[in-house]
Amino acid sequence: MTIINFHCNESADNKGKGGPEFDTEVDCTYIFNWGTKYACVEQKNLVCRTSDGKKHYDLSRLTRYSAVEVAESDSTHNWEAVYGSKGTPNRRQLYINVCHQILQDGGAVGCPDDAAICAISGSQKKSLGKFVSAPKIVGNNIQLTYSDGDLCDKRKNIRIKTIITFVCKPGDLERPPIVKNSETDSCLYEIEWHTAAACVLSKKQGDHCRVSDPEAGFSLDLSPLTKLGTAYDVTTPKYNFYLNVCGNVSQELCPPNAGACQVDSSNKKAWNLGFFNSKLTYYDGIIHLTYTNGTPYNSVQHTQRSTLITFLCDWDAGVGQPEFQEEDDSTYNFKWYTRYACPEVPLECIVTDEENKQQYDLSSLSKSEDKDESNWYAMDTTPKQHKKYYINICRPLNHVQGCDHYAAVCKMRYESESDMIFEKVAISNLGIAQNGPKLEGVGRVLLEYTNGSICLNSDGKTLFYTTRIHLSCLRGSTSTGPRFVNDIDCVVTFLWETEAACPITTTKNENCSVKDPNTGFIFNFLPLSSKNGYKVSGNQATFKLNICGSLSECGKFGEQSAAGCEIEKNAPIRQVALETDLELSTDGLITLTYKGPFVAEAGTQDKFIIRFVCDPDSYPGTLKFLREEIGVALHVHDTYFEFYTALACFPAPVDCLVSGKSLISVLYDSVV
Repeated sequence: MTIINFHCNESADNKGKGGPEFDTEVDCTYIFNWGTKYACVEQKNLVCRTSDGKKHYDLSRLTRYSAVEVAESDSTHNWEAVYGSKGTPNRRQLYINVCHQILQDGGAVGCPDDAAICAISGSQKKSLGKFVSAPKIVGNNIQLTYSDGDLCDKRKNIRIKTIITFVCKPGDLERPPIVKNSETDSCLYEIEWHTAAACVLSKKQGDHCRVSDPEAGFSLDLSPLTKLGTAYDVTTPKYNFYLNVCGNVSQELCPPNAGACQVDSSNKKAWNLGFFNSKLTYYDGIIHLTYTNGTPYNSVQHTQRSTLITFLCDWDAGVGQPEFQEEDDSTYNFKWYTRYACPEVPLECIVTDEENKQQYDLSSLSKSEDKDESNWYAMDTTPKQHKKYYINICRPLNHVQGCDHYAAVCKMRYESESDMIFEKVAISNLGIAQNGPKLEGVGRVLLEYTNGSICLNSDGKTLFYTTRIHLSCLRGSTSTGPRFVNDIDCVVTFLWETEAACPITTTKNENCSVKDPNTGFIFNFLPLSSKNGYKVSGNQATFKLNICGSLSECGKFGEQSAAGCEIEKNAPIRQVALETDLELSTDGLITLTYKGPFVAEAGTQDKFIIRFVCDPDSYPGTLKFLREEIGVALHVHDTYFEFYTALACFPAPVDCLVSGKSLISVLYDSVV
């Protein structure tokens, strides 16, 4: 028996490959050691990964290596982007790598060796930042910050920094980055990159043309692409290809039960390219459908033909159309841009009055499929024309049989059969939630859903259905639903009186307690103050903080004792100070904010925002990392936490019933 022990050696001979070295022989077992740089690859990749709970992300698929390290291909050259308009003095060619220094290749030759992004303008080559920290999760995206670049042109004491925001785009690993903007003094660059590498890592196979991973937080349904009684046609100079998604191809020349079929346009000979199935697979942001066991080739091996369809996200493509790529290794490859391969994008359900800065938040009305919540509904009780409208707020409907996958409003009619009345879809899509709410006036909010099903108006003009929901402020009303008004000229209108349409107001208190103005109940969080504080990890960082008190482990900045900090190499950074103003908003959110020192040169200030969440079974409580927000334009670095505690709960009412000559019902409020 032979055992080869590989170990990392970045400077191994033979261009890093190294070679085996005999170590010892024990009982007829020969042991070799082999030092090679290829044993270090996994360690490299780890620094290009990030995670949030059970969601894991890896950007290393975007990393470019030199042709010395890997075989010559497109992946052996830097990514490129252009900043500035053609012919303008500030136009720059940017060369970019991900989690790695740029390659000394092509136009990037001569750029600083340690630069991860380099700008070229004329003969000048400037570093826009180095790769010094791992990517982080910010909201629903991944952010990679390159810092410590060359000095700014106008602010000589500041070094250039670049922030790259990666946005999940399933199926697409080839799309280049886009420069969004740069400050006028060229100290800060912002780049946006839509790529499958920013999608959550997962390996799942689904059925019924659906695939999901609740822990990873995605769910995709391609069943709307299935055609009944027909097929998708892809034409090439020699052949016609017929395909279906999760269904058979209904074409007279094609074999039965084929999911894909190839027809010779000259002699009409047909080949089965694989039997259909509905087993959709998701592999680290790539969505595949594979058909196998097709017509064998006329070769010695008689290998059977197969089909691989790769679905790519494109919100503007609608259903889309398959495109033939190539025949490779007995497999016919197709790519398909479609909106149905796109993950659901959360819609901001908040609007701000720019005059008085009051906020309106409708998110409490949104019904989530994850929580198994039912949609809202409204009735049209016009005699003999009863209709039912299913409605959701700022997101698609939770599944309703027959309603469009992306519809936020759907219309049903009633039909009877054998003395039974049942619902049937009348119009599958009355509008899609693509835009957030708008302010119509004080206490009046408009939510408009557009691009619904095709509709003919009174003039015979073809339009698309639109839904308008007018919400008005009514304090104390949260559970009542929308009311149908009319359906005129392809526009369906609803009215809704609800407290969610009232501006959010905030009550403050400086004693780490706050009084609810509606009930008079006082929330007191002073008992949560702890000598050892609370510790939590998130975004590859460790945070410590105290509630309503300072924390010695975080030290001081200036004359202030810190109440929270980030721990790096056993030392406190990003220190924030105690600010005991508790805030209670009318939407029930209790918040405590800690702030760090203001850095005048960079115009930045760190914040820790702690939101208290009711958990009757948790005392004193549990701290949970929520997210980080890094504002490029506003120069902010905010870290959000949730603190689950019984002290954030309203007291439960207790009914006491006394029976005798008289019945007395007394309601006691007990404070835990």
